[in-house]
Order: sequence, then C-alpha cells, then structure tokens
Amino acid sequence: IVFLGLLPLWPALASGTRPLGWLDGVAAAVTLTGVALEFFADDALRRFRVSKPPPGAILEGGLWAWSRHPNYLGEMLFWFGLALFSLAAAGFVWWAWLGAPAMVAMFLGASIPMKETRMLARRPAYAERQRRGHAVQADHQRAALAGGDHRLHEQLQQTGLRFLCQFAVALAEQLAGAV
Repeated sequence: IVFLGLLPLWPALASGTRPLGWLDGVAAAVTLTGVALEFFADDALRRFRVSKPPPGAILEGGLWAWSRHPNYLGEMLFWFGLALFSLAAAGFVWWAWLGAPAMVAMFLGASIPMKETRMLARRPAYAERQRRGHAVQADHQRAALAGGDHRLHEQLQQTGLRFLCQFAVALAEQLAGAV
C-alpha cells in the first residue's frame, strides 16, 4: 500500500523543471500540515507516556482534544499532499491518485480499528471517548471542554473549512507551546 502512496512521486519528479504554481503551494501546505500534525500529535503522545499517567488514563489535551487520532489524520494529509504535487506537476494522472485513497482506506479500515480495539481492551473509559466524537474528524464539543474558542469555531463553520481550520488552530497552539 505504501508503494501505491508513493506513485504520485513519479509524475511529480519526472515532469522536468517548470515554474512553481499556486497548486504547488497548496500541495506543500497540505503535505507540511500533515507532517506537522503527525509530529506534534506523536510528540504529545510521547510526552503523555513519559509522564507516567495513572493506569487507564487517556490523552485528551492539545490536538488529542480535537480528534482521537490526529497523528493518523496528519498521515492521511501527507499522502494527499503527495497526490497534489503530482497534479501540480503533470496534470491529472489517474494512477497517481490510487495511493492516497488506498492509504486512507488502510487507516480507516485497519490501523484505526485495531488501535481502537486495543484502547478499549486497556482503557475501559475509552468507550466514553469514542461515544463523544469521530475517530479522525475534529471533535468540537470535546475541544470546547478543553478550552476551545466557540466564536472561532462558529466563524470557521460558516466558511465551510471548519474541519481543516480547527486542526490548523490546534496545530498553531501546539507550535506556540513548543517555542
């Protein structure tokens, strides 16, 4: 499946040199957002584990307040970013778009269900966390309990970009806390 995910690199790298366009910027933004989201989510998880939380504790702060699996969301954004680089370099090449959906299917059909089963087996309180929000999409109610800004959420919801913007805000908060 990872091979499929890397297919967009062929048209992106084989197309030769050309001036960068706006779609290159979008591809870079999506890819870098995915990498940053995965990095900060994994770092928060590492810090949580190192803090030796009580048995059964669940990480629900920072990016983890927004989603049960922000690291997997970052990974999915990364693979779609690669596909966008292919689109920017060579136009629509159908086979270059096989990878990103295959990677998302792997996460949604295998990785996340396996992780959820493991979490439920080790942390019975995780069932409540599952009930409160989607595995990958932004969970506004949970984030609000963690100190999210309701006005900002309402403004973002009106733009139709709520989902990505919520994560951008949470990512910015993580970046500000890391400095």
